Formats: sequence, C-alpha cells, structure tokens
Amino acid sequence: MPFYGTQWHPEMAGTSMDAPSSLSLAHDVGAALATFFVSEARKSSHSFASHEEKVSRFIYNHEIVEASVAEGPEFHSDYASVYIIDNGASQ
Repeated sequence: MPFYGTQWHPEMAGTSMDAPSSLSLAHDVGAALATFFVSEARKSSHSFASHEEKVSRFIYNHEIVEASVAEGPEFHSDYASVYIIDNGASQ
C-alpha cells in the first residue's frame, strides 16, 4: 500500500474559527482528500486477528492527559489535552 502525507492540516479548514474567503474551497479540498484517503485505506487487507485484539488497540483505552500537566522540557503540545501512549519501547 502506498504511503501518503501532506504538508498542511487539511482537516483544519472544517474547524477553523477564522473565516478567510477561501475557507469553502479549503473545506472542499480537505473533504476530497479525506474521501480519497478512506478509499485507499479500504483497499487494505490488513485486519486484527480477533475482535478482542481490535478493541484492545482503541485509543480510548489510554488515559487522556491535560497538556499543561504533560508538558516539560522534553514535551510540548499546542493542544489542550493529549494521549500519552507508552508502547514499552526503550528510548
């Protein structure tokens, strides 16, 4: 499966509080990109071995942390809250 990336956040046009005149076009581009990405993802044959394994991987199983609590010299976020997932890998 190909790898796709963007150099901007196409999802932000739908949530931006600033309303530039190009907002409608930006929203359309973001929606088209999302549709394309989902279409490509559906081509994948990857799946979990069981329903239990799939459920165990949900992000909702992890604690959400207020970014102000999580921040330190090694961590900074522009978001109000973040998920910090310890995957057990050593640094």
